[in-house]
Amino acid sequence: MRRPILALSRPAFAAALLACAALTLVAGCSVGGHAASAPLARFDFGSPPEAAANAVSLSTPIRVAAVSAPSALSTDAFQYRLSYADDRQPHVYATSRWTMPPPQLLTERLRDRIARQGHVLDTSDGGPSVPVLKLELDEFAQVFDKPGSSEGRVRVRATILHGSALIAQQTFISTSPAPSPDAEGGAQALASASDAVIGQVIRWLSTQNP
Repeated sequence: MRRPILALSRPAFAAALLACAALTLVAGCSVGGHAASAPLARFDFGSPPEAAANAVSLSTPIRVAAVSAPSALSTDAFQYRLSYADDRQPHVYATSRWTMPPPQLLTERLRDRIARQGHVLDTSDGGPSVPVLKLELDEFAQVFDKPGSSEGRVRVRATILHGSALIAQQTFISTSPAPSPDAEGGAQALASASDAVIGQVIRWLSTQNP
């Protein structure tokens, strides 16, 4: 006995097409055996901000170590969180990436800023007589407090070492509103938050006497 062929009514077929289109926006939808996909977008921090007229100067040379981070933040994945749903669950954009892992972006920005406001050395230069600044990146994500509203959030822990001696340690947090609820807006917000947190670190560094 042959089974009857089920046919979709026009309204049901239209609904199926709309569902497929919605899925295409977030993960791609297979049409005719081929998956639709958006081009991959890559972001960095953009041009560094101009130095403020009242920017502090660092009189003592310092070695700046590469920024460290947990493995989850050490890839080029672009993370976001939905704090209104489950703040403990990280998500990643399917078609957006960083040009390099966030710790590397932050290292380049930090060394550039300190070089413009003082004398920066690599960890292999200067010897043990020159103090070392180490940063640990603990949070780096676009955080949505409600649908359509988000901010870039950056949290680092800064440590100054002189040889094996701990001179000072402090945690810094910065947030910046995203101009749009997408990866492009998140990238702008995270760049602004990163520049702000670097500014906090440099001002703190200027008050130390390593």
